[in-house]
Amino acid sequence: MYVDRRIFTEIYTNTVVAKFTPLTSSTAIDITLDTSPPHILSKIDYVIVNTGSQPDRSLYANLNVQECYRTKGPLALAVKLLSSSNTDCLKQTSHGGNSMLTTEENFFIVGNKSYGKQTNFLMKIGFEQVSEVFQLIHKHH
Repeated sequence: MYVDRRIFTEIYTNTVVAKFTPLTSSTAIDITLDTSPPHILSKIDYVIVNTGSQPDRSLYANLNVQECYRTKGPLALAVKLLSSSNTDCLKQTSHGGNSMLTTEENFFIVGNKSYGKQTNFLMKIGFEQVSEVFQLIHKHH
């Protein structure tokens, strides 16, 4: 929405914002888009950003890793996460080493990427996942 209350109806997809410039005369901002040539949206009051969050799965695109269609995370862990009744992400616990197993032998996805598009990942869980993966490796060798 523009400062003068005119409705801003342009939608930009796959666009990177290069710069926000606060205006000294009001609470509005100018937005510079990373285009060639740079495009400037002037005197903007509100910005709604819908970025979405998906892991970059290109690292293992050629491996046989079964993923959850909903979360884009490894299937075994996604099933555990989606069936969990815990609504407080700060109280979540790791789901054990077996949830780290993938359909690709000796390949594990840990950390933020293991949660796929889900947003409730905690570093504490990532550290636990790494420990559990090493326990699995130690047990099998």
